[in-house]
Order: sequence, then C-alpha cells, then structure tokens
Amino acid sequence: MKKKSVLIVDDIESHRIHLAEALQEYSDLEVKGQYANGEQAVKAIAQNKPDLLFLDVEMPGLSGFDVLDQLPDPPVTIIHTSFAPKYSEQAFLDYEAAGLLPKGFSPEQLLKSIRRALQALSDPEDQARRHGAQKTFLTGQIELKSKIGIQSIKRLVSPADIVCLNSDKNQVKYYLLGEAKPVVVDQTLKKANETLGENFIQVEKRWVINLQHWHRLTTKAVILTPDTPNVPIGRVYRSDVKKAWERRQAASV
Repeated sequence: MKKKSVLIVDDIESHRIHLAEALQEYSDLEVKGQYANGEQAVKAIAQNKPDLLFLDVEMPGLSGFDVLDQLPDPPVTIIHTSFAPKYSEQAFLDYEAAGLLPKGFSPEQLLKSIRRALQALSDPEDQARRHGAQKTFLTGQIELKSKIGIQSIKRLVSPADIVCLNSDKNQVKYYLLGEAKPVVVDQTLKKANETLGENFIQVEKRWVINLQHWHRLTTKAVILTPDTPNVPIGRVYRSDVKKAWERRQAASV
C-alpha cells in the first residue's frame, strides 16, 4: 500500500524533530519535508501536494491559519499547537481540521489524530466535500438545507442571488436578493465558501460577499443591498478588499 505523504510545519526545530520521530512508528505515513515558517509551507504544499499536513498556528510571518487561507485546496490538516484549547473552535469550525494535537502530546493523542486524518483521506464523501462537490454543477445552483422548527427544508438558489454570507459558530446565514430574512444552514463558512464561484470574496473572518451586489465601500464596511446589513472589513482582508474594489471600478468605466 502506498504510504501517505506528510509535511510538518513548525517554527521550533525541536518540535518538528519530536513529531517526525513519533511518526516513524506509523508505517503507512512518510514525512516528506519539514518547514520552519508559513511562507516556506505554502510553496512546499503547492509543489508537493501532501496527503497530510501537521501545522503549527503561532509562527512568525504567516500563521498556520494564514497558510490554509492561501491554499485553494488544502490537504487534510492536523493543527499542532501549544494552545490547543484557544484554537479548537477555529480549527474545527472554520478550517475543518482533522485533529488538534497539543505540543507534548501523548501516544494516544497522536494515534487519535492520525486515525481521524486517515478516515478523512479514505472517506469519499469527505473528499467530495473538500473539493466543493456540494455544488449542483449541472444547474449551476447551490442546495441550501435549513430547518424551520423540526421541519427540514431544501432549496436550490443561484449564486447570483446570494448577496452575502455570515457565519455564527457552526451556522451560516445566507442573505438572498429580495429576501428580508437570511436562510440559516448548519455548516461552516469555509465549507460554504467551497461551493461559491469567483464573484465571492471574504472581507472579514465571518463574512463573504458577492461582488455583483457591491454598492459602495467605506473605510470600515462594504455597503450591499438595502435588505442586507453593512458588512465589516477585517484588518487582514483590507488590502485585498481595496484591490477588488479598484478592479470593479476600473471594469465599470
């Protein structure tokens, strides 16, 4: 059986070495590289396309989450951090990590994380989800599954009718054109974003907007349609948002 390729990213060398030595106990895994910062990691992942990534969070320059944000198709990831409780919600809800492994892990903790990662790699449904297969490509529409009381409701919507999305823990609110109330779906924003096209851009940690409905830009917010709230602009997204606005303005001239 072909071994699963592994990359380790951590700015502390002793942590990389300790993890690599521990992974030698797993005959179905092979460490292909170790990297000390996010910039190196982004290049290495794009070039090598590993099956599994062990990723630290707090590093100089790009954080681990910044690394994942820069990858169009991230590998199955185990977050490896000294601050596991601090990052657990973000790791699992926003980035759908396969595991959260603390520094100074026990053999049992490592085994549990690896089992979950291998399950994600072998599960066809998980692979389909990771590649955005929830989108109904034949119709160009997206299926939204929501609940009203105990009743489950499914509806197909065109991406062009989605004005913006807002995440709240493990739910996403879809604000639709001409509708006063959003459609609430049980999913993460990262998962939702995988089904959207090039007209959508993330402007804040919990907000994604449709550029087709972008009306005006202020220093702190994006103004969309009258039925939707003003969307705040996150500090780390400000430069990309400004560039997108400038491209939009140039295209409309």
